[in-house]
Amino acid sequence: MNKSMVSRMLEWSPFPSLFLVIIFTVVSAIISPFFLSTAYLPSFLGAYIPLIILSMGQFVVLVSGGIDISIGGIMTLVNVLIVYMIGENMDPILSFALGGIVGVLFGLLNGFVVSFLRVNPMLVTLATTSVTSGAALAIMPAPGGSVPIDYVMWYQESAGGIPAPAIFVAVVLAVWLVIYFSPMGLRLFATGENIKMAFVSAIKVRKVQLSAYVFAGFAAAVAGIAVSGSIGSGSASVGLPLTLNSVAACVIGGISLSGGKGGIAGAILGSVFLGLVFNIVISIHMSPFYQSLVSGVIVLGCIVGTSALAFSREKHRSLRKSKDRI
Repeated sequence: MNKSMVSRMLEWSPFPSLFLVIIFTVVSAIISPFFLSTAYLPSFLGAYIPLIILSMGQFVVLVSGGIDISIGGIMTLVNVLIVYMIGENMDPILSFALGGIVGVLFGLLNGFVVSFLRVNPMLVTLATTSVTSGAALAIMPAPGGSVPIDYVMWYQESAGGIPAPAIFVAVVLAVWLVIYFSPMGLRLFATGENIKMAFVSAIKVRKVQLSAYVFAGFAAAVAGIAVSGSIGSGSASVGLPLTLNSVAACVIGGISLSGGKGGIAGAILGSVFLGLVFNIVISIHMSPFYQSLVSGVIVLGCIVGTSALAFSREKHRSLRKSKDRI
C-alpha cells in the first residue's frame, strides 16, 4: 500500500468511525467469545438495523444543511399504525404499505414547512415529533399487538452471517445511490455547503430541501417496518431514543452538522459503533443504573474526538490551499 493510498484513506471522512468499529468489535469479541459467531452476529446487526436506516435518512438532511429530530417519532407512528391495522384484520402487506405512506407524508410535511415557509428545521421537526408521538400514544397507550409470526421469524433469519432484514438497508441505500449519481446529489451537497451560492447558481434550493426531508420520511417509514419485525409488536416509545442516536451516529461518522460534508458510509459505521458500545455495556453485566451513564460518556468522548479530528483536517486542508495559491 503506497503513501498516497494511505493518505487518501486517512482523509476519508468516515475513517475514524471505521477505526472505532474495528476496535470495539475486537473488544466485543474478547468480552463475548461468541460475538463473531454466525449465530450471534446477525442477531446483533438485526437489532440495530432500524438505527442504521434512521441514520441514513438523517445523513441526507444534514448534508442538505438541515436537521430532522422527528425521524424517530415518525418511525414510532409507522410501527404503531402497522400493528394497529394488522390488529384490525387488515392485510399485512397493505398495512406495511399504508404505514410507509404515512412516514413519507410526514417527511413531505417537514420539507414543505422548512423549504417553502422557511421555518427553522429544529422547530418544525420538534413540532412534528410532538404530533407523531402524541398520535402513536393515542392509538396505542401501552405496548401491545403483534405482527405476523412469519414476518418476525423472517426478520431473525440470516444467510452467510448477513441478517435477512439487511434488505431494508439495501433498499434505502439503493434509493440514495440513485439520488447521489443524479444531478440532485450534487445539488444536495451544494445547498448544504453554501445555500446562498447554490441559489445564485440557479439551484432550486427549496426543491432540494424538500427532497431531503422526503427521503428522511421514507427512511423513517422503512425503519418503522423493520422495527415491527424486530420487536414483533407496537410501542409508542420505541423510536424516540433513536432520534438523537441517529444524529450522534452521523457526527461520529464524519458528517458535518453545518451541511455539505460527509458520506452515507459514515452514517452506517457510526450506527454500528453505537450498537457495539451499547452491546459491550450490556455484555459486562453492568448495573442498569450506570449503563446509560457509561455508554453516554464513551459516545461523548468519541464525538468530541472525531469532531476535533475533522476540524483539524479541515484546517490543514485550508492551509494547504492557501499555500498552493501563494
